Amino acid sequence: MIQRIKFDITQPYITEPLEVETFSKACKDNHISVLNRLYHISNNKKEYNVVLEILDHPTLVGKVSVSMECAYVGRAKNQASLVKEMKKYIHRSPRYTVRCRIHTINGAKEVFAFKHVTSNQDKVYSLIAQLEEIITKEYLT
Repeated sequence: MIQRIKFDITQPYITEPLEVETFSKACKDNHISVLNRLYHISNNKKEYNVVLEILDHPTLVGKVSVSMECAYVGRAKNQASLVKEMKKYIHRSPRYTVRCRIHTINGAKEVFAFKHVTSNQDKVYSLIAQLEEIITKEYLT
């Protein structure tokens, strides 16, 4: 059985800046990746989503996931650009990585793997539907 899990990739933009106090403290105390993560949290952006999962199969486990790289825009981009090291994050375009991995329960032998990177949301939804069909036909019947 495949379980579909609700997810949202419709707004891949970080628009809201951090609170001034949070921003200044994060710049002093943390690594740049932590600062980037704080922007994601404050803008309610989930970077990693499991969207399909194989359940109750006697020999296989697997999942389909979508990772989302958000683009910085507006006030958030202006604030983040004050930190030189944030350059690698603020010049990104929205990008999605769709992954699927199915492996055996015993021995964790990989039986199917897939990875695709795209900037098109429609392609993400299309790939998820195609992967669900492949998994159902090839591995669950």
